[in-house]
Amino acid sequence: MPIPAGLLRERFAIEEPTETRNEMGESVQEWSEVGQRMGSYEAISYVEQERRSQVGGSVSATVRIHYFPGLTGRHRLRWISRGDRYLYVSSVVERGFQDEHELTVEELAT
Repeated sequence: MPIPAGLLRERFAIEEPTETRNEMGESVQEWSEVGQRMGSYEAISYVEQERRSQVGGSVSATVRIHYFPGLTGRHRLRWISRGDRYLYVSSVVERGFQDEHELTVEELAT
């Protein structure tokens, strides 16, 4: 069953990593946009933890978008409609026959 149009309120850029070398020869990971999709966002859980005397946390959520060919867990989403927040994809499920993707994502709070 396709995503109802009224739920597609958020804009996401899909980004993939590329490895490059800096002037010192070190490997550096950069992200480049490979497409955009409208989608929905639903928070699942929040975990707070203390690291190095600082409190931080992460939010797990479900994002539903129209199908994007080649989407895998190595991609990330840049949540354009919420100030370019970054969501890291931990699982990808295809719903229907190339109708939509349901993604489990994690946002690391700093």
